[in-house]
Formats: sequence, C-alpha cells, structure tokens
Amino acid sequence: TLLSKTQQDSIRANSVERQEMQRKMSMMPKVRIRQRYEKKVSLLQEVKAQAVQEQRQINTLPIRDRQNKKDAVNRLMREGARLHKCDVFIKKLQIDIDLIPEAREGATLNAFNGSLYLFGGRNNKVCDDTHIFNTEGSAWTTLPRQQLTELERDNHARYGHSTVKWRSHLICFGGASKFQPGLRCRRCFDDLRIFDTIQKIWTYPTISGPTPARRRNHVAVMLGRYMLIHGGVDETSNIIKDMYTINMNGLRWNKVIQIEGREPDGMNF
Repeated sequence: TLLSKTQQDSIRANSVERQEMQRKMSMMPKVRIRQRYEKKVSLLQEVKAQAVQEQRQINTLPIRDRQNKKDAVNRLMREGARLHKCDVFIKKLQIDIDLIPEAREGATLNAFNGSLYLFGGRNNKVCDDTHIFNTEGSAWTTLPRQQLTELERDNHARYGHSTVKWRSHLICFGGASKFQPGLRCRRCFDDLRIFDTIQKIWTYPTISGPTPARRRNHVAVMLGRYMLIHGGVDETSNIIKDMYTINMNGLRWNKVIQIEGREPDGMNF
C-alpha cells in the first residue's frame, strides 16, 4: 500500500531525528572528557584560592592558634597537589581532544610498540578510518586516507573483522560492510589486508589456497608464522564452525580438516 504524504513526512522526520541522536552519541566521549576537564580545573582553582586566603589570615592569629591553622593550610595544599596531578592528566587528553575517534562498536584495537591501533567499526555508518594512540604522549593521530582503487575503497570500511599482530604488521581478515537493502543482508568479506606499522600503509596481497567463507564476528590468533581463524557468522546469519590457517610467509590458506578430540562448535562474538 502507498503511504500518504503525512506518513512519508513523519518517516523522514523520524529518520532525521534518529541520525541526529546517533551523531550526538558518537560525540559523547569527547563531551565527557571536556566536562571532566572543566570540572577539575574549577575545583583546583577553588582549592588554591582558599589556601591563599587561609595563609593570609595566619599572621593575624595568636601564636598558639597559628600551628593549627598552618596544619589546615597544609592539608589544603596537599589536596591542591593531588588535584594538580589530575589536572595535568586531563590536560594531556585535552591537547588532542578534537582528534579522539568517534564512538563505535565492532572495531579492533591492537597494542604494538607503545601504541594502540584502532581500525574500522560502526556507529551510524561503517568506518574505514585508522587511528593510532601514543600511550606515552597520550595523543591520538588519525592517518590520512590512502589512494585506493575503487574496489579497495568500497571494501575497506568494515566491522566485526579480526586483526592480529605479526612482526611489524597487523593482519586484518573478514568483517562486514553496511546493510544491503537489495540483498536484505550485510555483505561479508573473505579478503586479507596487511597494515605496515612502520610505513603506516595498508597493502592488499594476493593469497593462494582454498579461501575461507565470507564471515564476520569470528576469532583469529597468531601461532608462530600461522594465523588461525575459527567460527563467525556468514551473510545470512548462519553460524560457521570451520577452521582455517594461513602461512604468513607463503600467504597460502589451508583448511583444518583433521582435529584430534571433539570438534569445536560454531561460534560468534
């Protein structure tokens, strides 16, 4: 049945309102950090002002009362020092607050050489950005988008993928893209891409062997030079129970067929 003009306008209004709410939710981490920073600064200023005022009043007191008053001022100064440490910590976050990535789910975060590497995920869209957090300087860096082919660009944004560390590289496999209305499903990937943590670029190698089925929400782990993947969900939401390995030196997939003991059940996270 066709919708009336009033119903169509109502649907559009609800869509705009929902998008605005999602945008505000994605900004919440920045808002909360800024509010925490401003609160700490205000409290620190109050404590410092109170300590200065108390110090000025000490000289007007009788000698026998000065020591008690000094003890109170010292306590205030210690509180001020404690707040100052909090203030310094918050200021470190404040320096690059505008570079903090948007809130998201289904992303991967990997630690390597004092840095955290964040890739992909989704909020009101599927993300294709790569961010690096320096744990020593407490600062975020957003990597510029690479010059990719049209196919690479369309397949880069993803969530529910896996990323593991191998030598100086991060190995990303699988994941899903945005919902495809025509297909009524979320298109999943079976490709593998490698991020070079030294040159800060993504590469798309050619892989041989039997390729695993497209999937998202699987698990992956490095065992020496082999990456092992297991489980996940396919494009029609069926749970997968197979297991594959890839030799990172030869870049060849192999399906694990013979497993001693009880075969693991299918799983997804």
